[in-house]
Amino acid sequence: MIDDMSYSYPDEGPPADLLIAAEAKTLGETFAQVAYAMFEIITPLEGIAEKEEFTL
Repeated sequence: MIDDMSYSYPDEGPPADLLIAAEAKTLGETFAQVAYAMFEIITPLEGIAEKEEFTL
């Protein structure tokens, strides 16, 4: 999970589009911030907890 949330949802832009502004130290970390923000739009992550863990 990402420790430092460094993204926001800017208000400007077309109403049908989703804008995400993210920043991090590396390009890979920036992409991780954007992916986390995209997923959080679909499913608010603060309501999800790990219940079970298993290895395949």
